[in-house]
Amino acid sequence: MSISFQAQSLDRFALIFPICHPFNVKFNKPILTNLSLDIDLSISWCDSLIHLNQLALLCKTDEQNLFVNNMVKVAKEFV
Repeated sequence: MSISFQAQSLDRFALIFPICHPFNVKFNKPILTNLSLDIDLSISWCDSLIHLNQLALLCKTDEQNLFVNNMVKVAKEFV
């Protein structure tokens, strides 16, 4: 799946942690989701890392860079 981030605001992206069972607090690997889209555009964990790295290249401010780098750091905890 190819996603273009150029027209999207960075603050509309979030890492979502699916929970494997309602009564179990164990989290599955996070997926990257674009909160501004009406459709559910969630991609797999491996693809999320790739797209997070692409997002990092598009950052124009320190704040954007920190935001994406924090998401990458959290996602890499699941490697």
